[in-house]
Amino acid sequence: MCNTCGSFINGFVLLSALYGWSISETYQRVDLVLAGLPAESGVRIEKLLKRFKQEDALKRRLALSDAVQTLKSSKPVWASMTWPLRRYLDERGIPMHLAYPYLGSDVRYHPELPYFEGGREVDRFPALLAIARNRDGKPCFLHRSWLAKNGHGKAPVSCPRKTTTFFRKQDGAAIRLGGHFGSQGDVAEGIETALSVAIAVERPVWSLVNTSLMSAWSPPDEHCPRQITIWGDKDVKQAGEQAAEALSRNLKDKGLFVSARFPETPIPRDAKSVDWNDVIMNLGVEGFRNTYLWGF
Repeated sequence: MCNTCGSFINGFVLLSALYGWSISETYQRVDLVLAGLPAESGVRIEKLLKRFKQEDALKRRLALSDAVQTLKSSKPVWASMTWPLRRYLDERGIPMHLAYPYLGSDVRYHPELPYFEGGREVDRFPALLAIARNRDGKPCFLHRSWLAKNGHGKAPVSCPRKTTTFFRKQDGAAIRLGGHFGSQGDVAEGIETALSVAIAVERPVWSLVNTSLMSAWSPPDEHCPRQITIWGDKDVKQAGEQAAEALSRNLKDKGLFVSARFPETPIPRDAKSVDWNDVIMNLGVEGFRNTYLWGF
């Protein structure tokens, strides 16, 4: 799995995350695909589906319990001794005094979050924690970014960003940086990218975490803006553009006015992408002025 998406407990959860289906809808779709198998296979498949549902429910309960315990041992981002996070954000062009209005209580700091590989704890690092909420406003997973112990960049591990297993339906999942939208809504992919945009435009910007969740995102019924701007990543493989285009179609089908913006700076030869955090790091908020407005 990619660094942002994390790992998935089974194929059903993977399909659910990839296509934005609920778990029950995923089971139904798989069942339809397998409907052409011999009758005797159906009994085995039904038993497998039942077992997977039970395992999935258990995994969700455990993920929720682990997330609660992790949050209990965390601190507000403005607390004392959060200097590794402050240094990390500052080096990403996101000074804490400018980011503070958009962090809120759903974003926390953990001084020593265990990092596991292959089921074994390999070390502990400071970490940025962020609660993602579904379109009903309920927490649905916890996003974790492990940082270097001195705050200079991310932790030296294979996958410094991970999400927990979804412990509730993830329809409309987003890290709601800045709280509710006003008449204008803004969304971006990563947390640092969303914070960069928020500082530049001075309003809430929600992080949709990754391209899979971005493609399938739906705004909440409550506090739903009529206009939404997608601040997309520019990738070599065009994953960011494709996710923004899919989201744009989805939102337009709901009757919303949609626009999209992408960084105008070229992708460096040694990089895979350019995002709005790169823009604010290299050009400051001036890099957001007069950017080309894309329509799909």
